[in-house]
Amino acid sequence: MATAPASSPSIDVLVLDRHDVGRIGLALILKRADGIGRCLVAADPAEGMALARGIQPDVIVLSASDLGPLVAPLAGALRAAAPGVRLLLRSRCGEIPPQTLSAARAEGVIPGGADAEETVAIVLAAASSEGRPQPQADAGLLTERERAVLRLVATGATNREIAAAIHVGPDMVKKNVGSILRKLGARNRTEASRLAREALLV
Repeated sequence: MATAPASSPSIDVLVLDRHDVGRIGLALILKRADGIGRCLVAADPAEGMALARGIQPDVIVLSASDLGPLVAPLAGALRAAAPGVRLLLRSRCGEIPPQTLSAARAEGVIPGGADAEETVAIVLAAASSEGRPQPQADAGLLTERERAVLRLVATGATNREIAAAIHVGPDMVKKNVGSILRKLGARNRTEASRLAREALLV
């Protein structure tokens, strides 16, 4: 089990998840961890908002699985209720799109397959001023070539210029750009560049 340094004060955590098993299971893991003081749970947004205002948690773990497009507005409301809180997103099924992470202004993601030690480490890191967990988008979402193409897209390079720079044909670059847009959920090159910068991909 991950532990906080002896000099670190304990932190308060709020887990907001409609799924009973996910909510209770995560709370049990966090309550047993060194460095974490209180860990409260909420099953719905209204309850979560009330607890956020009441306890002013250091970290809120918000399940994105059942919220869809409501993740970002709820994240904003929780920040207004508890100014200075650090927000982590968690998903029970699949990856959280980079644009969702960015829109929610989350510190990072607790992957669905994270074990207890990794989960505690992510929560403690989110509360720490010394480090910020890397967004999920940085973990193998793009191939090496797609990353290279994206870095050049972010400079404003055209497909022909990118093709010359990485020594492939323009059609291959077009295919790579299409894949990048699809994986990032971006509508165009400009949005892909912005999402990449915010997700630390370039």
